[in-house]
Amino acid sequence: MSAAEPTPSASGASAAWPDSLATGPVPVPGDVDDSPRERVPADRSSVLALGLVVVSLVLLELGLGLRFGGEPFWSDIPLWSAFATACTALGLAASASLLPSGRRPGAGTAWRIAAGGLVGLAAFWVLVVLPVVASDRGFLLTAALACLGAALWTGPARKG
Repeated sequence: MSAAEPTPSASGASAAWPDSLATGPVPVPGDVDDSPRERVPADRSSVLALGLVVVSLVLLELGLGLRFGGEPFWSDIPLWSAFATACTALGLAASASLLPSGRRPGAGTAWRIAAGGLVGLAAFWVLVVLPVVASDRGFLLTAALACLGAALWTGPARKG
């Protein structure tokens, strides 16, 4: 039997080969379609979390670098200042889109890394900032801690 000859179907009717395959276009995953898509809320939360981490870094560096009537913390206590900066930089791990796609950790891993940075910054705040919390420097460093905490709270990795 050749391909052009009619073939019997299960119902007994015969259909020619080209007619039996005429079902229309088959949708392929990843094809462009005209249906409206909703915006993924994780995109907004990751941008918000990234913005809060950047604000936290800026506030921290202002609090550590400005004089405020005395020596800056960077010259007075450089190891603590470096520790606080490194802890705040760990907050960037909460935004997994900043990492290369081949080495991206899971959302839970990224959140745990960022949470470790938040705990380290909180320890810095208790041990170093708490005695001077009533000053302008204390305000900036407290705001940096609050921004980093808000970044973890609103970040997409928390929900993942």
